[in-house]
Amino acid sequence: MTARRIETNGHPVAVGVSQAHVDDRSDLSPETVGLLHTYVVALSAREITTETVAEDWPDFFDLLNAFVVTYGSEELNAASGRIDALWSVKRGTTAQPSLDQRRYLIRLAKEMRRHLMSEAG
Repeated sequence: MTARRIETNGHPVAVGVSQAHVDDRSDLSPETVGLLHTYVVALSAREITTETVAEDWPDFFDLLNAFVVTYGSEELNAASGRIDALWSVKRGTTAQPSLDQRRYLIRLAKEMRRHLMSEAG
């Protein structure tokens, strides 16, 4: 399941994401973004491994990519190769995110918090 960004009435939506994770506007639901945020923070703090995430939530990496593509800043999108690196790690190793990946995850967590605050307010 790969996400791509399209515009509907000038509003970006994630395509290729399970309906269980989107709201009535085809946006990632606040609950999904909140759970993604929880995992991103745990990964950045090295509390869990990418393998653990992949076992716990098989859609995590696809949904994370959908968030970045749909809601992420240009800077976050430009650095999204770090997510691709996490994808390869999840395929059978217990490696922790590198320092660069942790920095990216911290930035991603900040953008997720901003997104959740803008949705709530």
